[in-house]
Amino acid sequence: MAQYRGISTLTSGQMLAGRRVIDMSNEIGLLNPTAAPLTVLLKNTRKQETFSNKFEWIEDDTKTKWDKLNALYTIDDTTINVANRERFKIGDIVKNIVTKLAWRVDTSPTATGAGTVAVNGIDGFGETADIGGAVNDPLLIIGTAYQDAATYPGALNTTETTDFNYVQLFMTTVEVGQQTEMTKLYGAKAKAHLRNLKGIEHMSGIELAFWFGELEQQAADETPTNDVRGTRGVLEFLRANGQNSTVGTLTEAEFEKWLAKVFTYDSDTPRTVFASAIVMQALNAWGRDKIRLVPSDQTYGIQVSKYLSTLGDITIVPNHRTFEKDPDAAVTGYSGHAVALRLKDLAYKYLANGGDTKLIEDVKDDFYGTKDVYVTNCGLELKLVKMHGILDGVTGYI
Repeated sequence: MAQYRGISTLTSGQMLAGRRVIDMSNEIGLLNPTAAPLTVLLKNTRKQETFSNKFEWIEDDTKTKWDKLNALYTIDDTTINVANRERFKIGDIVKNIVTKLAWRVDTSPTATGAGTVAVNGIDGFGETADIGGAVNDPLLIIGTAYQDAATYPGALNTTETTDFNYVQLFMTTVEVGQQTEMTKLYGAKAKAHLRNLKGIEHMSGIELAFWFGELEQQAADETPTNDVRGTRGVLEFLRANGQNSTVGTLTEAEFEKWLAKVFTYDSDTPRTVFASAIVMQALNAWGRDKIRLVPSDQTYGIQVSKYLSTLGDITIVPNHRTFEKDPDAAVTGYSGHAVALRLKDLAYKYLANGGDTKLIEDVKDDFYGTKDVYVTNCGLELKLVKMHGILDGVTGYI
């Protein structure tokens, strides 16, 4: 027989087993994986704990081999004016890929940014005759050359950078009136049906934040004033770093050109392309012999295909449920998008000690029925933005 304790807070020791928190971190992804393909893939392959609601990571990069002329070069000049002096050191062989003229850097610059670099200007370095160059001509550093018994050159090191994101709190409520739950219905009981439906809605909310989310930490407009945090999504990470290419009518040549840009810095690691409906239609129209379906039991229930290209290994994921337009609006929205990701640079980060997806049962207050809540504390990690790319603005294809 139940014992009355008066008005008090129910502690975990007094809680019935059926009212405890249920770990849904794995099961929720199985409800409808096509509604949240990025989240499902990351939860299954790239899930990591974080011990803070602000998580950070360190990035570094190899020395770039490209720069450009910042001013005209005239025949016999002994300096070249470049955009980034810090990219050059003594002994570098620099080639203007427009005129094919090469120079050897005579002295390591001591300053950074735009300015002059001393070179062996008279006749250049090599067989190509001395010739003038124009502003913005691309310059390619093609290695180094030193005389015998030369002094060892100084090292050009890149600077490590730190990036971060926030853990966002997601909550979705499942609410069923008691009479509804007691009513005999065709199919599943109302509570089971709504749990399933709201579970899909909860996952979709995380998916949309992982794509479109904005980095934010703001004071709440309620008491107590705990901060509200927003996790930054894929599109904001990439657009902020100039990794998007915009087209109108998409051709196969344009698509391959975009893939070439995505694979510029690493062609050995596969990319996963999340594609809107119109991009999927284009891929199908160009040639079905380039598309190979992958069994869904190998991809966590998500229907994916392989796209055959000499540029690299490409997996295509239909993402039209996320990259869509408002059916009542004239603007195209995200319906012309495709995004290529090197998934090993992404992670689903969740707060340690129970921050991954949970279903908290029976949280009702003054409610005749049952009220459960899906709760997830998670955020997106995305490293090395140059390894990824956005294709947007697609309105048609030929």
